[in-house]
Amino acid sequence: MPFVLLSVLSVIAVSGCTGQVNTGNGVVIEEFTPGFTEIYPGEPVVFYLKFRNAGSVDATNVFAEVLGLDEDWALSSSGIDGNRILRGEVLPRESLCQYDRTEHHTLMAPDMTYGTEGESATCTWMYRAPGIPEGMKPEYPITARVFYDYRTDVVKSFTLAPAGEMLSYSQQGRALPAGTVSSTRSPISISVESRSPIRFWDNGDVSFPVAITVSNKGGGMACLRDHCKKASSGGHEWNQVLLRITPAGDGLSVSEECEGFTGSGGILEVWPGRDNTIICNIVAGSLDSIVGHEERMIGISAEYGYFTDSHASITIL
Repeated sequence: MPFVLLSVLSVIAVSGCTGQVNTGNGVVIEEFTPGFTEIYPGEPVVFYLKFRNAGSVDATNVFAEVLGLDEDWALSSSGIDGNRILRGEVLPRESLCQYDRTEHHTLMAPDMTYGTEGESATCTWMYRAPGIPEGMKPEYPITARVFYDYRTDVVKSFTLAPAGEMLSYSQQGRALPAGTVSSTRSPISISVESRSPIRFWDNGDVSFPVAITVSNKGGGMACLRDHCKKASSGGHEWNQVLLRITPAGDGLSVSEECEGFTGSGGILEVWPGRDNTIICNIVAGSLDSIVGHEERMIGISAEYGYFTDSHASITIL
């Protein structure tokens, strides 16, 4: 993934001694409902699901499923014209919503410049209620689950200045730029904290710590791409993202303890409600080229699959 410049990000920017940004949601479910909440044995019913991309990144490979209806429902629904049933699961009527297809929905993000909302899509399922024993009135809790691929991009800038320059600014009652953080709005949040500006007093390299905190803020589950639906036994690929740290240009590098997150990136666990923080030392070189003060940047990105749920219920009379 090439380094993403601030100018092409949909961003929220802050400045100060430390910088922190919390991102928003990605794909959100706006409606999930059956046509009727109470139906009779043998009666057909449509389940309707609508969802929208509310983040600032295009959502790719978007599909959906309904969970909670047993094999009796699938067998009863197999005779409905146009239904596809795979491994005992009734698939959505729309081919782009079906997980086994090679082509899925891509939902464009909102455009803040033109004031457009994020793209939405709908999926529908056609079921027929199975027969039930006399006198029973079973209620079925059902879940709609939307899967998609998303990413989080963050740019953090640091101000570097010689000690003499910082002293001069202080004596004049002025402050050097403290650096900024810019981030996409995504279900996985990345915050970056560090002290800035960074002072140096010779032309050797200077090293300073950066705290990178990754959180699941979207209300759903993150997983490695292509493993949300097809996770191995135990769901070992769930609660994981691919994290990548990319210094811009030759002026910054990442020290040894975080080299595993450079290049093609490394796997980081991210559980709902539990932040995961890594501390990386950033090394700034080529200090003799700085005249006055200089701003340098690193990019931090996370790539992942994600799914979010919505719940309803239906009763057979």
